[in-house]
Amino acid sequence: MAETLRWDLTELYPDPDSPETKADFQKVQRLARSFDKKYRGNINSPNLTADFLASALRRLEKIQTALYKLEMYAELNFSLNTRDEGASAFAAQMKRLEVSIKSQIIFFDLEWKALPKVQAEQLTGAPKLARWQYALESERLTIPHTLSEPEEVILERKSIITKAWQTHFTKIVGRIEVNGKSLDYALSKGLYNPDRESRRTYQRTITAALEGEMPYMVDVFNALLADFGDDANLRNYEEPIDIRNLSNSVSRTAVEALLEVCDANAEIVARYYHLKRRILGLKQLYEYDRYAPLPFGTGKMSLRGAQDLIVSAYQDFSPRLGEIARRAFTEGWIDSPLSPGKIGGAFCFFSPVGHPWVLLNWVGSRRDVIIAAHELGHAAHNVLYKDVSILQANPGMPMAETASVFGERLVFDARMRQITDPREKLALLCETLENSFATIFRQAAFTRFEQRLHENRAENELSVDQIRQYWMDTQNAMFQGSVKLTKNYSWWWVYIHHFVQYPFYCYAYAFGNLLVLALYAQYKKEGESFVPKYLDLLSAGGSDTPANLLAKFEIDIENPDFWQEGMEILREMVEEAEQLASEI
Repeated sequence: MAETLRWDLTELYPDPDSPETKADFQKVQRLARSFDKKYRGNINSPNLTADFLASALRRLEKIQTALYKLEMYAELNFSLNTRDEGASAFAAQMKRLEVSIKSQIIFFDLEWKALPKVQAEQLTGAPKLARWQYALESERLTIPHTLSEPEEVILERKSIITKAWQTHFTKIVGRIEVNGKSLDYALSKGLYNPDRESRRTYQRTITAALEGEMPYMVDVFNALLADFGDDANLRNYEEPIDIRNLSNSVSRTAVEALLEVCDANAEIVARYYHLKRRILGLKQLYEYDRYAPLPFGTGKMSLRGAQDLIVSAYQDFSPRLGEIARRAFTEGWIDSPLSPGKIGGAFCFFSPVGHPWVLLNWVGSRRDVIIAAHELGHAAHNVLYKDVSILQANPGMPMAETASVFGERLVFDARMRQITDPREKLALLCETLENSFATIFRQAAFTRFEQRLHENRAENELSVDQIRQYWMDTQNAMFQGSVKLTKNYSWWWVYIHHFVQYPFYCYAYAFGNLLVLALYAQYKKEGESFVPKYLDLLSAGGSDTPANLLAKFEIDIENPDFWQEGMEILREMVEEAEQLASEI
């Protein structure tokens, strides 16, 4: 395997201006016009039959698949170079196409929701509609938040402006450079640097770069916060977060139970960082010390080494998952290198045609190995639910993080079994704990930050100082004095894209991580008998609510005691780290 892996997007289309791209562009428009002509006025009808509704749903699948392929290609192409104006223009064109198509076919959802309850329930239960049962049921849950067709079309067309603001944000972050390198490179190089003075210097330089974009970013945040809040009000949601909760098919009770347990257990974070301060021999831990590597164990790994580790760990759990991981590394699913203009972070893009697409920014750290394991968990999930209708394939965001985090745990355990040096074992355990804190407590703190933003933006436009204060308040609550946050850190909300691209997404990470801790504990108890149940869970995709999908595991996501079980596992990991530290 080459040490650098690159996508070949010609698997999808030769290029944005190719005849094949233009042909599919025209095809999806024809499909939408034909759908409108055949089904408009015939769904909300006392004569609607299961056969007729099934034919409509099959046509919707074709439209969504064709549209998704074009949008996916545009997004993947743009993600490789956010500075390329041609890629940006093509992505914007595909977003306009999406709005146009959705505006044409939105009548279907509205007519389905207008059907009398008894008739809709009879149709939903028909065997011929079993493939789409959950999609049909969940669509009707939005009835209290649905407007008239002209209003829905206006909101759909308005979303072009929303997407433009979001693209503007991505471009701003993409153009930020620190010492001639991308922001993502600087974050990776700076926060994980073993030299404290280098970390401090990077922190100051990154802060200056972020602060320099503030006049633009405060406008982006205010515009998108107002836009999301207006949608919530127009659709009669009690709180903005309820939009996300409904789309995730989880109750506000479950989400608040999760967040309150995170709030109540922040002392686990503080306990760990006090330990890290002692290990590093520091009087005070600052935010730029949070991810400092321990003074032993390099933890560096080649991409080939990561492939061997991840594939083996997945294979030991399930040959099916191992085969998917192997294919990801060997069949062009991954784009690995850091490069100028490439979007930061990592992701896995579900594909209804062909394979998933995994983006990494690989530098070979222990963290990179876990990130790769995480994204390949998403890829495995995508492959397993590929036979589910595209109308209900993608799981809600909390469940979407299950396979990814479970993959992390598999690789962590495999690596811990390989290590014999207690110092290297402690280094890996500490890094895993820090990753867990980042994806549980930090994401819960992000959600509290968002709640503060939306609550206060409802009244007035937010000033930079207000946003900085909300950020520092929610971050300090997590660390409880174990990490001193400097004034520079008050600017570090600026680059986090979830706040503007996917409002209230962040609690999904905490949900997924704590859920996986409980599922993984079950796996350790049950052994091989757990595997088929788990694969069934992944294969279901988004075809049911999280509560129903988890019922066979006897999990109640509205019960705070369930979430506390995951916290106790984290507490035990901290105790293990304390014990290892005392022995070296």
